[in-house]
Amino acid sequence: MSVSCVVTNQGNGAAAAVWADGIYFSSSPVFSTINATLLGYVPQSHNVAAGGSYGWTNSVPVPQTPSGTYYLFVVADDPSYALGNDTIYEVTKTNNTSAALPLTSLSQWAAP
Repeated sequence: MSVSCVVTNQGNGAAAAVWADGIYFSSSPVFSTINATLLGYVPQSHNVAAGGSYGWTNSVPVPQTPSGTYYLFVVADDPSYALGNDTIYEVTKTNNTSAALPLTSLSQWAAP
């Protein structure tokens, strides 16, 4: 499945470092690393000015699951990447997780 994302730096300072955004799959509309499956990381290494944005598109595999509604999340500057060693300092990371994107009829994406 192809996933596209645009991330905006809502902070007062530039973000300049090496980090990765995580793509997660979950059966819950509320994100938690306990109930979500990591589908992949999208490594980043650039400078994002305050108020600036960057975007990416990445392909990820979708786990085989029973029919139903599932959810996709993106976590910007994912702290699970590189054991948290490659993350950007922020006063708070509460706005780094996207809203739940519902996925239905997964049979069109799931591998046989």
